Amino acid sequence: MSKHLIIAEKPSVAKDIAKALGGCKDEKEYLESENNIITWAVGHLVEFISPEEIDPKYKAWKLEDLPIIPKSFSLKAKDKCTTRLRIIAKLAKRADVEAVVNACDAGREGELIFRELVSFCKIKKPILRLWLQSMTPEAIRNGFASLKPGADYENLYQAAQCRAEADWLIGINSTRALTRRLKTRTEKVSWSAGRVQTPTLAMLQSHELDILKFRPAPYWRLKAKFDIPINKENETKPHTYEAVYFDPKFDPKQISEEKNFKGRDEAIFDRALAEHIEQTVKGHQAQVEETRKNKPEAAPPLFDLTSLQREANRRFGLSAKSTLAAAQRLYESHKLITYPRTSSKCLPTDYVGQVKRIWSGMATYASRAEEGSLNFPLYATAASKLLAEPKLRNYGKIFDDSRISDHFAIIPTTQLAGRSLRDDEAKIYNLILRRFLAAFFPPAVTTVIERITTVKAEDETFTFRTKGNFLSEKGWKEVYGYDSQEECSALPELKATPQAPALARNKEITLKDEMTKPPTRITEARLLSLMENAGKQVEDEELSNAIEETGLGTPATRAEIIEALLTRGYIERADRALKATTKGIILIDLLKRIGCHRLASPELTGRMEYNLNQVEHGTYKRKA
Repeated sequence: MSKHLIIAEKPSVAKDIAKALGGCKDEKEYLESENNIITWAVGHLVEFISPEEIDPKYKAWKLEDLPIIPKSFSLKAKDKCTTRLRIIAKLAKRADVEAVVNACDAGREGELIFRELVSFCKIKKPILRLWLQSMTPEAIRNGFASLKPGADYENLYQAAQCRAEADWLIGINSTRALTRRLKTRTEKVSWSAGRVQTPTLAMLQSHELDILKFRPAPYWRLKAKFDIPINKENETKPHTYEAVYFDPKFDPKQISEEKNFKGRDEAIFDRALAEHIEQTVKGHQAQVEETRKNKPEAAPPLFDLTSLQREANRRFGLSAKSTLAAAQRLYESHKLITYPRTSSKCLPTDYVGQVKRIWSGMATYASRAEEGSLNFPLYATAASKLLAEPKLRNYGKIFDDSRISDHFAIIPTTQLAGRSLRDDEAKIYNLILRRFLAAFFPPAVTTVIERITTVKAEDETFTFRTKGNFLSEKGWKEVYGYDSQEECSALPELKATPQAPALARNKEITLKDEMTKPPTRITEARLLSLMENAGKQVEDEELSNAIEETGLGTPATRAEIIEALLTRGYIERADRALKATTKGIILIDLLKRIGCHRLASPELTGRMEYNLNQVEHGTYKRKA
């Protein structure tokens, strides 16, 4: 009886497929049933041969031999992968195997891993493609019921191959050139560069130079307390409130070196003026005006990988690498979430029924107590509320086929959580559950208060500002445990009228000595955002649009890029932030000095992504 040889990207996925399809016997190096043989890769099993294997002269790293551009890119087995390759090749040659199924990750890199195996093992049999969005048994069975011809993904493979070859060329040549220029006799590691790694480093280097160039300057702030007494002519409650002096006519262009200074209109850079205002305002009467505006805040979108990594870093200090690892376990081992390595924040339009099934499962958590980071009663309450709604909110924002490429947003599956989650897994799962629920809730409304206190003394006027806010309609913030508030207790509402204006008297004023501070260092969450939005730095509109879709790197590779920069000593951690090291600063400086500034700019990646997108969509052909 003829069979399909199914090749997964890793052993755990192969076992999940076998379990979902059923009837498989474990043969140690593969699993077999009446209809299928299931085996696995372990990521990339092959790699391009090294320059010295192309020509022995490249063993010596000489500038005169650059650039190295091979006539063709040959593959070789990676260390300790030969046995696995032999197993796959042997299984593919079996007479009962009629077709090979690509069950590697659904995306550019997964396509490359599989096609490299086909090429290296000289597999000539027909290819079918499995494209999974989640790892639940139901999703796996549905995927096998709708296998596509491998030829449908030829353009995706061509784009992946182009990316791999271009990265090899850039990496090999730039690394050898930089190492020859910069490596000292005592250094044991080479200097490397790459089309994604180096522009990322350049952003941190530029910011670090701003910090190093910064010179603190003294300034003064005035904080005051004002009393509003009983006024029989209006209904304002008597109370005391705090306010900070500010200059409404402040022009930031006047003080260029303080351009990054937050709250600059509150800063007084002349001590004599500060002391004069202090003495004039002390004990003086003031007129008070206030505005209260309702500010709606729409529900946040569903998570893609980068936004999940940013949120986990902001909330828990988790690195991008740790967040991805936890999300991958939630997907592969626990089957609790959909595919995490996604760049989409939307769902397909035919997923409405599935969303409601997930809510129905979450509603059963009502009788389950909180467990660490996981608030099961809250999930159940929110899910039940959504199920009771007559129609879905935010439909057009969430369900959009045009904004989904390989994978849709990260959401929970119908699988219910067990009790075996690690602490980091529970934290990430909690973020995903809450975001999935909150996305369908109405806007939260915050009442924003700005109170202006004006002191007029002879021909001078001095203004003080008080800010406050309170949540007047909790909306989606209910899912995050917020309660709406009736009023900001520190700022009772002014009941002033033109006939009875609100008056206050200064009770206390304090002059505070301050120093301007350098720009804060970039956190990992902020760096991920900069990488994602790198297209804004590219002037060419077409290239900007191309990189805007992916940014620097992909959601799946950004964590690796940051870790590579840390490992190679170009950046280091400073508490929860990242900073360029001396080595990193020197590298970017040299590239700019020798005219290789494009390697440190997102423009190179923009140009490449633009061409790769064309290859992927069949409008541009890869040159063999």
